[in-house]
Amino acid sequence: MNIKGQNFLKKNFCSLISKKICIHKKNKIIELASGYGNFTKFLKKKVNSRILEFEIDNLFKNNKINENIININFRIYGRILIFGNIPYNITTKIIKKILLYRNIKDIYIMLQIDFVKKIYFFYKKIFSYKKMKNTCFIPSPKIESCFVKISNYI
Repeated sequence: MNIKGQNFLKKNFCSLISKKICIHKKNKIIELASGYGNFTKFLKKKVNSRILEFEIDNLFKNNKINENIININFRIYGRILIFGNIPYNITTKIIKKILLYRNIKDIYIMLQIDFVKKIYFFYKKIFSYKKMKNTCFIPSPKIESCFVKISNYI
């Protein structure tokens, strides 16, 4: 189902990615663009704390914070990890905003592979975890993606 141009990662790939990330059980997590909650289910198995889910699409607003990612004040949440499969059309705005906050420890995020190649030259604290072919998503987008970790240490 394609809603507002969204592409959803298939559940088996959510499981694969969640196994690769290192999250301490006590970490606070904010998930951006949580959609159906496919990643959320796997993340909840790894942490004891509540995962704050942000989703602007009204179709998915059940038990989620209905707020635009660009408007979030991340400072009010203390030390956090960010996790998400964000809309590629606003990736630059989101990454620039997130990197301004020093209380964000790490960012685990799905990005367009061309974007990852571009920002790697400027921001060396980006680590590729898994390249994702377009067939890993429903519906299949025309581009390929990469799940990355961005360390946000000073």
